[in-house]
Amino acid sequence: MRAPSCAAILRLDALGDSLLALPAVEALGRAWPQTRLVVVASTVGYPVFAGCAEVWVGTEDLARRLQEIGCEVVLSFTEKRPALQAAARSGASVRVGFDPGRTQPLKSLWLRTALTHRVPWPNCPDRDPGMHEVERFFLLLGALGLDLPHPPPPLRFTPGEEDRAWARDFLASFDSPPVAVQWMPRWTAGGWPETLVGEVVDRLGGPKAVLFAPPDQPRAEPWARQRGLEWSCTPELGRYAAVLSGCRALITPDGGAAHVAAAVGTPVVDLFFQRHSAHTVRRWHPWRVEHRIVLRGDYVAGAEKDLAERLVASVEELCRSNSAS
Repeated sequence: MRAPSCAAILRLDALGDSLLALPAVEALGRAWPQTRLVVVASTVGYPVFAGCAEVWVGTEDLARRLQEIGCEVVLSFTEKRPALQAAARSGASVRVGFDPGRTQPLKSLWLRTALTHRVPWPNCPDRDPGMHEVERFFLLLGALGLDLPHPPPPLRFTPGEEDRAWARDFLASFDSPPVAVQWMPRWTAGGWPETLVGEVVDRLGGPKAVLFAPPDQPRAEPWARQRGLEWSCTPELGRYAAVLSGCRALITPDGGAAHVAAAVGTPVVDLFFQRHSAHTVRRWHPWRVEHRIVLRGDYVAGAEKDLAERLVASVEELCRSNSAS
Protein backbone atom coordinates (compact mmCIF):
# COMPACT_ATOMS: atom_id res chain seq x y z
CA MET A 1 0.00 0.00 0.00
CA ARG A 2 1.01 3.62 -0.40
CA ALA A 3 2.58 5.38 2.56
CA PRO A 4 -0.13 7.22 4.56
CA SER A 5 0.21 10.74 5.89
CA CYS A 6 -0.30 9.46 9.46
CA ALA A 7 -0.09 6.04 11.10
CA ALA A 8 -0.31 4.84 14.70
CA ILE A 9 1.04 1.80 16.54
CA LEU A 10 -0.68 0.76 19.77
CA ARG A 11 1.76 -0.89 22.22
CA LEU A 12 0.26 -0.41 25.68
CA ASP A 13 2.28 -3.04 27.49
CA ALA A 14 5.20 -3.56 29.85
CA LEU A 15 8.82 -2.55 29.34
CA GLY A 16 10.02 -5.87 27.94
CA ASP A 17 7.07 -6.18 25.55
CA SER A 18 7.68 -2.64 24.37
CA LEU A 19 11.35 -3.35 23.63
CA LEU A 20 10.42 -6.45 21.65
CA ALA A 21 8.22 -4.28 19.42
CA LEU A 22 10.97 -1.73 18.79
CA PRO A 23 12.55 -3.35 15.68
CA ALA A 24 9.16 -3.43 13.92
CA VAL A 25 8.40 0.19 14.88
CA GLU A 26 11.78 1.29 13.55
CA ALA A 27 11.27 -0.74 10.37
CA LEU A 28 7.92 0.95 9.73
CA GLY A 29 9.54 4.35 10.20
CA ARG A 30 12.21 3.46 7.63
CA ALA A 31 9.61 2.15 5.16
CA TRP A 32 7.45 5.28 5.51
CA PRO A 33 9.91 8.10 6.24
CA GLN A 34 7.45 10.88 5.34
CA THR A 35 4.63 9.48 7.48
CA ARG A 36 3.74 10.98 10.84
CA LEU A 37 4.27 7.92 13.04
CA VAL A 38 2.65 7.88 16.49
CA VAL A 39 3.28 5.16 19.07
CA VAL A 40 0.71 4.90 21.85
CA ALA A 41 2.56 3.38 24.80
CA SER A 42 2.22 2.62 28.50
CA THR A 43 3.68 4.73 31.29
CA VAL A 44 6.61 2.31 31.60
CA GLY A 45 7.06 1.57 27.90
CA TYR A 46 7.02 5.04 26.38
CA PRO A 47 10.79 5.82 26.77
CA VAL A 48 11.57 2.89 24.46
CA PHE A 49 10.09 4.69 21.44
CA ALA A 50 11.19 8.26 22.10
CA GLY A 51 13.98 8.11 19.52
CA CYS A 52 11.96 6.75 16.60
CA ALA A 53 8.41 8.13 16.77
CA GLU A 54 6.02 10.62 18.30
CA VAL A 55 4.88 9.02 21.56
CA TRP A 56 1.54 9.27 23.35
CA VAL A 57 0.87 7.71 26.74
CA GLY A 58 -2.38 5.95 27.64
CA THR A 59 -5.75 5.34 26.00
CA GLU A 60 -7.81 8.25 27.35
CA ASP A 61 -9.88 9.67 24.45
CA LEU A 62 -7.59 7.73 22.12
CA ALA A 63 -10.11 7.15 19.33
CA ARG A 64 -10.99 10.84 19.23
CA ARG A 65 -7.34 11.88 19.23
CA LEU A 66 -6.57 9.52 16.35
CA GLN A 67 -9.50 10.96 14.43
CA GLU A 68 -8.30 14.51 15.06
CA ILE A 69 -4.88 13.87 13.51
CA GLY A 70 -6.40 12.10 10.50
CA CYS A 71 -4.79 8.75 11.25
CA GLU A 72 -5.16 6.51 8.18
CA VAL A 73 -3.46 3.34 9.48
CA VAL A 74 -3.63 1.83 12.97
CA LEU A 75 -1.62 -1.24 13.93
CA SER A 76 -2.51 -2.81 17.27
CA PHE A 77 0.61 -4.49 18.57
CA THR A 78 -1.30 -5.11 21.78
CA GLU A 79 -4.24 -7.47 22.20
CA LYS A 80 -5.78 -5.49 25.05
CA ARG A 81 -9.43 -4.67 24.44
CA PRO A 82 -9.29 -0.88 25.19
CA ALA A 83 -6.66 -0.44 22.49
CA LEU A 84 -8.56 -2.56 20.00
CA GLN A 85 -11.75 -0.63 20.73
CA ALA A 86 -9.92 2.63 20.12
CA ALA A 87 -8.59 1.26 16.83
CA ALA A 88 -12.08 0.21 15.79
CA ARG A 89 -13.47 3.71 16.46
CA SER A 90 -10.46 5.63 15.15
CA GLY A 91 -11.84 6.22 11.66
CA ALA A 92 -8.65 4.78 10.13
CA SER A 93 -9.29 3.06 6.81
CA VAL A 94 -6.67 0.39 7.61
CA ARG A 95 -6.74 -1.32 11.02
CA VAL A 96 -4.38 -4.23 11.62
CA GLY A 97 -4.09 -6.64 14.54
CA PHE A 98 -3.87 -10.25 15.71
CA ASP A 99 -6.81 -12.65 15.50
CA PRO A 100 -6.88 -15.56 18.01
CA GLY A 101 -9.34 -17.55 15.91
CA ARG A 102 -10.91 -20.59 17.55
CA THR A 103 -8.86 -20.14 20.74
CA GLN A 104 -11.03 -17.07 21.54
CA PRO A 105 -14.06 -17.38 19.25
CA LEU A 106 -16.13 -14.46 20.57
CA LYS A 107 -13.21 -12.05 20.39
CA SER A 108 -12.36 -13.33 16.93
CA LEU A 109 -15.92 -12.68 15.77
CA TRP A 110 -15.82 -9.11 17.09
CA LEU A 111 -12.45 -8.47 15.43
CA ARG A 112 -14.01 -9.08 12.02
CA THR A 113 -15.61 -5.66 12.31
CA ALA A 114 -12.95 -3.98 14.49
CA LEU A 115 -10.05 -4.71 12.13
CA THR A 116 -9.66 -4.56 8.36
CA HIS A 117 -6.59 -6.82 8.33
CA ARG A 118 -6.35 -9.73 10.80
CA VAL A 119 -3.18 -11.75 11.30
CA PRO A 120 -3.90 -15.24 12.69
CA TRP A 121 -2.27 -15.86 16.07
CA PRO A 122 -3.77 -18.49 18.39
CA ASN A 123 -3.57 -17.74 22.11
CA CYS A 124 -2.69 -21.30 23.06
CA PRO A 125 0.79 -22.72 23.82
CA ASP A 126 -0.17 -26.04 22.21
CA ARG A 127 -0.72 -24.26 18.89
CA ASP A 128 2.45 -22.17 19.09
CA PRO A 129 3.35 -20.94 15.56
CA GLY A 130 7.03 -21.19 16.53
CA MET A 131 8.06 -17.54 16.30
CA HIS A 132 9.87 -15.18 18.60
CA GLU A 133 7.86 -12.18 19.78
CA VAL A 134 10.05 -9.85 17.70
CA GLU A 135 9.20 -11.84 14.57
CA ARG A 136 5.50 -11.82 15.47
CA PHE A 137 5.24 -8.04 15.27
CA PHE A 138 6.74 -8.04 11.79
CA LEU A 139 3.76 -10.12 10.65
CA LEU A 140 1.62 -6.99 11.15
CA LEU A 141 3.91 -5.06 8.82
CA GLY A 142 3.63 -7.92 6.34
CA ALA A 143 -0.16 -7.46 6.35
CA LEU A 144 0.50 -3.97 4.91
CA GLY A 145 2.50 -5.48 2.05
CA LEU A 146 5.87 -4.39 3.44
CA ASP A 147 8.96 -6.55 3.07
CA LEU A 148 9.93 -8.58 6.13
CA PRO A 149 13.61 -8.95 7.09
CA HIS A 150 14.86 -12.47 7.75
CA PRO A 151 15.66 -12.50 10.59
CA PRO A 152 14.49 -9.21 12.08
CA PRO A 153 17.30 -7.01 13.40
CA PRO A 154 18.52 -7.05 17.01
CA LEU A 155 17.04 -4.85 19.70
CA ARG A 156 18.91 -1.57 19.94
CA PHE A 157 18.46 1.02 22.68
CA THR A 158 21.09 3.74 23.06
CA PRO A 159 21.26 5.62 26.39
CA GLY A 160 21.98 9.33 26.26
CA GLU A 161 25.34 10.81 27.22
CA GLU A 162 24.10 11.98 30.64
CA ASP A 163 22.86 8.46 31.38
CA ARG A 164 26.17 6.95 30.25
CA ALA A 165 28.10 9.41 32.43
CA TRP A 166 25.96 8.48 35.44
CA ALA A 167 26.57 4.80 34.78
CA ARG A 168 30.33 5.34 34.45
CA ASP A 169 30.36 6.97 37.89
CA PHE A 170 28.48 4.03 39.39
CA LEU A 171 30.68 1.42 37.71
CA ALA A 172 33.92 3.23 38.61
CA SER A 173 33.86 1.57 42.05
CA PHE A 174 34.44 -1.84 40.44
CA ASP A 175 37.91 -3.08 39.48
CA SER A 176 36.44 -4.68 36.35
CA PRO A 177 32.95 -4.92 34.81
CA PRO A 178 30.63 -6.67 37.26
CA VAL A 179 28.07 -9.39 36.75
CA ALA A 180 24.64 -7.87 37.43
CA VAL A 181 21.97 -9.76 39.37
CA GLN A 182 18.41 -8.47 38.94
CA TRP A 183 16.56 -8.56 42.27
CA MET A 184 12.82 -9.01 41.70
CA PRO A 185 9.91 -10.86 43.32
CA ARG A 186 9.85 -13.31 40.40
CA TRP A 187 12.77 -15.17 41.97
CA THR A 188 10.25 -16.61 44.45
CA ALA A 189 7.63 -17.70 41.87
CA GLY A 190 6.64 -21.36 42.05
CA GLY A 191 7.28 -21.48 45.79
CA TRP A 192 11.03 -20.78 45.56
CA PRO A 193 12.48 -19.11 48.69
CA GLU A 194 13.96 -15.63 48.67
CA THR A 195 17.23 -17.23 49.71
CA LEU A 196 17.67 -18.39 46.09
CA VAL A 197 19.00 -15.04 44.90
CA GLY A 198 21.30 -14.94 47.95
CA GLU A 199 22.68 -18.36 47.00
CA VAL A 200 23.39 -17.03 43.50
CA VAL A 201 25.17 -13.90 44.77
CA ASP A 202 27.22 -15.89 47.31
CA ARG A 203 28.49 -18.26 44.61
CA LEU A 204 29.43 -15.57 42.10
CA GLY A 205 33.11 -14.81 41.95
CA GLY A 206 34.50 -11.44 40.98
CA PRO A 207 32.73 -8.09 40.95
CA LYS A 208 28.94 -8.20 41.19
CA ALA A 209 26.17 -5.63 41.37
CA VAL A 210 22.54 -5.96 42.43
CA LEU A 211 19.98 -4.07 40.35
CA PHE A 212 16.33 -3.51 41.20
CA ALA A 213 13.36 -1.38 40.21
CA PRO A 214 11.91 1.36 42.47
CA PRO A 215 8.87 -0.74 43.54
CA ASP A 216 11.27 -3.39 44.88
CA GLN A 217 13.55 -0.95 46.71
CA PRO A 218 11.96 -1.27 50.20
CA ARG A 219 12.91 -4.95 50.31
CA ALA A 220 15.88 -5.11 47.95
CA GLU A 221 17.98 -2.24 49.31
CA PRO A 222 18.16 -3.51 52.95
CA TRP A 223 18.92 -6.98 51.58
CA ALA A 224 21.82 -5.67 49.46
CA ARG A 225 23.17 -3.43 52.23
CA GLN A 226 23.14 -6.27 54.75
CA ARG A 227 25.32 -8.30 52.40
CA GLY A 228 27.66 -5.41 51.64
CA LEU A 229 26.79 -5.46 47.94
CA GLU A 230 26.98 -2.61 45.46
CA TRP A 231 23.48 -1.87 44.22
CA SER A 232 21.63 0.43 41.87
CA CYS A 233 17.98 1.47 41.77
CA THR A 234 17.41 3.52 38.62
CA PRO A 235 13.86 4.51 37.68
CA GLU A 236 15.05 6.01 34.38
CA LEU A 237 15.33 3.50 31.53
CA GLY A 238 18.36 5.30 30.10
CA ARG A 239 20.39 5.01 33.32
CA TYR A 240 19.38 1.40 33.83
CA ALA A 241 20.32 0.50 30.26
CA ALA A 242 23.63 2.37 30.60
CA VAL A 243 24.51 0.42 33.76
CA LEU A 244 23.70 -2.88 32.07
CA SER A 245 25.81 -1.94 29.04
CA GLY A 246 28.83 -1.74 31.36
CA CYS A 247 28.29 -5.15 32.95
CA ARG A 248 29.87 -8.45 31.91
CA ALA A 249 26.54 -10.25 32.05
CA LEU A 250 23.11 -10.22 33.67
CA ILE A 251 21.44 -12.99 35.69
CA THR A 252 17.69 -12.58 35.91
CA PRO A 253 14.37 -14.39 35.94
CA ASP A 254 12.68 -13.95 32.58
CA GLY A 255 11.21 -10.48 32.13
CA GLY A 256 11.94 -6.94 31.03
CA ALA A 257 15.46 -6.86 32.45
CA ALA A 258 16.59 -9.58 30.04
CA HIS A 259 15.35 -7.56 27.07
CA VAL A 260 16.96 -4.31 28.23
CA ALA A 261 20.25 -6.21 28.48
CA ALA A 262 19.75 -7.61 24.97
CA ALA A 263 19.04 -4.09 23.69
CA VAL A 264 22.48 -2.88 24.88
CA GLY A 265 24.32 -6.06 23.86
CA THR A 266 24.95 -7.45 27.36
CA PRO A 267 24.95 -11.28 27.62
CA VAL A 268 22.11 -12.77 29.66
CA VAL A 269 21.53 -15.84 31.82
CA ASP A 270 17.75 -16.10 31.71
CA LEU A 271 15.76 -18.20 34.21
CA PHE A 272 12.55 -19.77 32.84
CA PHE A 273 10.08 -22.26 34.27
CA GLN A 274 10.23 -25.77 32.89
CA ARG A 275 6.45 -25.82 32.40
CA HIS A 276 5.59 -24.75 28.82
CA SER A 277 9.25 -23.90 28.23
CA ALA A 278 9.15 -25.15 24.62
CA HIS A 279 6.72 -22.29 24.00
CA THR A 280 7.95 -19.58 26.40
CA VAL A 281 11.67 -19.86 25.68
CA ARG A 282 11.17 -19.78 21.91
CA ARG A 283 8.89 -16.77 22.11
CA TRP A 284 10.61 -14.66 24.78
CA HIS A 285 14.30 -15.59 24.95
CA PRO A 286 16.79 -12.69 24.74
CA TRP A 287 16.74 -11.68 21.09
CA ARG A 288 19.97 -11.90 19.08
CA VAL A 289 22.37 -11.53 21.99
CA GLU A 290 24.61 -14.11 23.67
CA HIS A 291 22.57 -15.87 26.33
CA ARG A 292 22.04 -19.08 28.28
CA ILE A 293 18.68 -20.45 29.38
CA VAL A 294 18.31 -22.16 32.77
CA LEU A 295 15.06 -24.01 33.56
CA ARG A 296 13.45 -24.65 36.93
CA GLY A 297 10.38 -26.51 38.13
CA ASP A 298 8.30 -25.89 41.22
CA TYR A 299 10.32 -25.72 44.41
CA VAL A 300 11.32 -28.75 46.46
CA ALA A 301 13.26 -28.43 49.70
CA GLY A 302 16.96 -27.74 49.20
CA ALA A 303 16.73 -27.26 45.44
CA GLU A 304 17.87 -23.63 45.60
CA LYS A 305 21.51 -24.72 46.03
CA ASP A 306 21.51 -26.80 42.85
CA LEU A 307 19.70 -24.10 40.87
CA ALA A 308 22.11 -21.42 42.10
CA GLU A 309 25.05 -23.58 41.02
CA ARG A 310 23.55 -24.02 37.56
CA LEU A 311 22.96 -20.30 37.19
CA VAL A 312 26.47 -19.38 38.24
CA ALA A 313 28.01 -22.09 36.04
CA SER A 314 25.99 -20.71 33.11
CA VAL A 315 27.16 -17.15 33.63
CA GLU A 316 30.78 -18.27 34.01
CA GLU A 317 30.57 -20.28 30.77
CA LEU A 318 28.86 -17.38 29.00
CA CYS A 319 31.52 -14.91 30.13
CA ARG A 320 34.31 -17.25 29.00
CA SER A 321 32.64 -17.69 25.62
CA ASN A 322 32.12 -13.97 25.22
CA SER A 323 35.74 -13.20 26.14
CA ALA A 324 37.03 -15.76 23.64
CA SER A 325 35.00 -14.27 20.84
